[in-house]
Amino acid sequence: MSETASNSRVPKKWLMPIILGAFALIAVIVAVSLFATYQNVKSEGIRRESELSALYLNGENKLSTCVVQTTNSVGLANAQTESLVKVFTTAIGERNQSNDQAVFTALKEAYPDTAGLDKTYQNVLSTINGCRDDYAGAQTRVLQSVKDFKSWKDGSFTTRLFAQSFPDEHLEITIGGTTLTGTEALKKVGTPIVDTVTEQTYQEGTFEATDPFGTDDK
Repeated sequence: MSETASNSRVPKKWLMPIILGAFALIAVIVAVSLFATYQNVKSEGIRRESELSALYLNGENKLSTCVVQTTNSVGLANAQTESLVKVFTTAIGERNQSNDQAVFTALKEAYPDTAGLDKTYQNVLSTINGCRDDYAGAQTRVLQSVKDFKSWKDGSFTTRLFAQSFPDEHLEITIGGTTLTGTEALKKVGTPIVDTVTEQTYQEGTFEATDPFGTDDK
């Protein structure tokens, strides 16, 4: 064996420390990588939960706006309807009930713009349809976000490993003064909001069209 080869050989006393050092270095690299992955998963989870909270709040605002707009529109229509009924009642009470011309004359005297009433109802229907579409779109985005959140959590091995704490307190919604977080909030967010008529329809498997002005029984 040449002298050069003999000089390049690592002394036995250094062999074990070098091996242990290499394992330690690998362990540090793996630990740093896992910690970075953990941080990324946590950041992504918090981002998704914050997005869910914001989307749900946006849906609440959309629904609230829908209710207010519809109530205002229907209130105006009802006021005009009451005026219209009063005109007919007064006209029939004071004049010959068989005299249709007299009733029509009284109507025109008290409420000359009869076309306005039809226009008001059309505005109400437009408001209802428009805000329903807005709210439906908002709720669709919420439900899709919930689906994406669950798919993300059940995705890769590292995500499944580090996302077990989700949903946590970063997912927060407030309903009727009650604040829900974590699992309870996710369950509520992921439940489609339907009115009692729609819920009954799904339970019974039948559907009956209703008057949006609540005048079916009148």
